[in-house]
Amino acid sequence: MEMISSLTLGKMSNRNLLVLVLVLLSIVSAQSATFEYGTRFNENELFAPLPFLHLDCNKSSEYLFLVEKRSQSFFVLKAVDSTLFVEKQYVCSTGKVRGDKTVVGDLKTPEGIYFIRDEKDKQRLAPIYGAGAFVLDYPNGFDKMKKKNGYGIWIHGTDEPERIQNSNDTKGCVVLENSDFNDVSQYVTIDQTPVVIVDEIYFRNQNFVEADKLEIINFLQKWKKSWENQNIGTFIECYSKQFHFDGMNYYAYKAYKNRLFKQYNDISVDLYNIQIFKDDVNYVANFYQDYSTENYKDSGIKQLYIIKENDSFKIVREVWNENKATSE
Repeated sequence: MEMISSLTLGKMSNRNLLVLVLVLLSIVSAQSATFEYGTRFNENELFAPLPFLHLDCNKSSEYLFLVEKRSQSFFVLKAVDSTLFVEKQYVCSTGKVRGDKTVVGDLKTPEGIYFIRDEKDKQRLAPIYGAGAFVLDYPNGFDKMKKKNGYGIWIHGTDEPERIQNSNDTKGCVVLENSDFNDVSQYVTIDQTPVVIVDEIYFRNQNFVEADKLEIINFLQKWKKSWENQNIGTFIECYSKQFHFDGMNYYAYKAYKNRLFKQYNDISVDLYNIQIFKDDVNYVANFYQDYSTENYKDSGIKQLYIIKENDSFKIVREVWNENKATSE
C-alpha cells in the first residue's frame, strides 16, 4: 500500500512505527465500525477513503452512496468542502457469491463506480422489489473494456426482511429493507448520484490523494482548453486508441471533432460540480458541462473514464446525459 511503502521499515523511528501502527488500527476499525450521524468519514485528516479524490458538489448532488460488501453496509455520505461525513448507515444484502461481477448469472455484485440512471416505480414492479428500485449503469465504461456482461443491477427494497438478516442473499443487486430504501430515496438525484461499491473500505495517505487529484484536474483543464481552442492535435492526444463513444471509434471520433472545430468560430466549455474517483489504477470524472458556440448551446452531465497509458492520461469512454438540447 502506498502509505506503508512510503516509509522505510528497516530505518523507521519509534515515532514513525507508532504512527504506522495507529494507521493500520484505524483502517481495521473503520472497516467494521458503526458510524454515528455526522461522523467525519476520514476520521484522521492524514488519510482519505478510496476511491474518492475530489468532490465539488452543489446541494443537488452533495450525497454519495458507498456499499461495503464484506460488512454488508450501505453508507450515505455527505460531501462538504471535499470532506466526507456519514449521513446515514444501513444494513444491506448483496450477491450470494463473493467477488466482482464478470458475467451474467454469476450471482455477484459488481465492484466499481456507478451512477443511478433510473427509478422504478413500486407500482410497476414485482413484489420481490419491495418499496421500489434504482437502476445502476452496470456495466460501466471500465466494465465494458474488461468484457464484463450482465444487466439489471439495482438498489431496491424487499418485502422479505429476512433477506437482509441472512446477508449475501441477492442475485447481484444491493437490497435494503423497505423503510431504509424509502429513506435513501431522498438523497437520490438521477444521473448524478454516485454509487461506489467495494469489497472493503480502504484509506490512502492524503498526500497521494492530493497528488492524484492535481494531476487529473490538470488533465481535465488541458482537455477543456484544447476543445475551446479547437486544437485537434492536443484534443485528440487526450484520448486512447481504445476510445469508443456513440458508435464511433478513436479515428471516427477524431474526424467528427475535426469537422466541428472547422465549423465553429468560437467554442466555450464550462465544467462545474466536478467529482473525481480513482478505481484501482483508473479514474472516473463526473461533472456538469455547459457547451456553447455562436449558434448552438447544450448542457448536461458527463462522465469520462480515464486510464494511464505510458504515464499519460487517456480517455477511453465518455457518457453524456443531456438536459435539453441535442449534444454534439
